[in-house]
Amino acid sequence: MAAPYPSTEPLAHCANAALFFDADDTGFVRAALHPVLQIDGALLLTDDPDLLPEIPHGRRIGFDSAALDRTPIDAEQVHARLSPRLQELGPGGGLVIDMGWALANTQGATGLETWGGVAERLAQECGRPVVSIYNQDLTIEEQMQAAFRAHRQFLAPSGRYENPYWIPMALQEAAPLDEQLSFMLGRVVPEYADLRQRRRSGQMFARGATPSWLAKPGAVLGTQP
Repeated sequence: MAAPYPSTEPLAHCANAALFFDADDTGFVRAALHPVLQIDGALLLTDDPDLLPEIPHGRRIGFDSAALDRTPIDAEQVHARLSPRLQELGPGGGLVIDMGWALANTQGATGLETWGGVAERLAQECGRPVVSIYNQDLTIEEQMQAAFRAHRQFLAPSGRYENPYWIPMALQEAAPLDEQLSFMLGRVVPEYADLRQRRRSGQMFARGATPSWLAKPGAVLGTQP
């Protein structure tokens, strides 16, 4: 189920990944990021001056500059502020986000899922890796669950791992549950991807046309069929 490096995608195509780390292990984040981007050429979004000090001051921006200090966060405004900065980066650059902003955001898990959609959009439009890093000592269970829904991949020093629980925002917002589950199944087992398409086509024809697709009413207690 896990897909570490090397994978079928180039390292530069790492997109919308999450990284959980122990604050006491300063080398963990560097080792995990190294195959994906040039750390000293990355853009870091954080309010912590001690996080990844090798990233120069000119490539560090605060949560307020990215409109992540507000509740609820506005996905379009966050995207509008980060996209130009990400496009300015040279070869090997990428965006690293300290997810500590979410701790002060009363929107909770919903804010993280909104950020996941922004991260995916930035990665696709700019062709750059977008890595959200979580301090595991400060991340509560609800936020970790939200991270499973928000990020396409996970990073560690051992490589990149595909997240089978990730669902694109478009499917989360518009697709029926069976299509979401079929998409997840296709990520776990690539050979099932074609089955998802055939299942989807069959359901579109069958829904509303065949009585067997309708739920059967439950029997009422004390009455005859």
